[in-house]
Amino acid sequence: YSLDGYGKPRLFPISSIYRRQIVICEGEFDCLLLHSLGINAITSTSGSRTWKPEWNKLFSEKEVRIIYDSDEAGSNGAEQVFGEIKQSTRNVRVVKFPKSDSKVDVTSFVKNNGNIIKLLG
Repeated sequence: YSLDGYGKPRLFPISSIYRRQIVICEGEFDCLLLHSLGINAITSTSGSRTWKPEWNKLFSEKEVRIIYDSDEAGSNGAEQVFGEIKQSTRNVRVVKFPKSDSKVDVTSFVKNNGNIIKLLG
């Protein structure tokens, strides 16, 4: 049994796109956590491999950091987004978590006393 969700993939929260610096992360909870820490973030509502080409122009002239989960899907998704937006952004880079024996995401990194602001540069 599976649920279809609430329709097509969307950028969440779309209001984040109006600032010059932005972090693209994987997942709504990670995005909300980054916002609670004062970091402007946005995510796709449908997972790591659902980037839409029509979103690329929204990142024109932005300074972007991409931080997805440390698993294979996250790594592939981050590289996909990087490839899509690298031509239009002012500055973009994929941020990787320090090596770990387990899957790491923004929430687990922060929970385990990681300095996410330092990691994002």
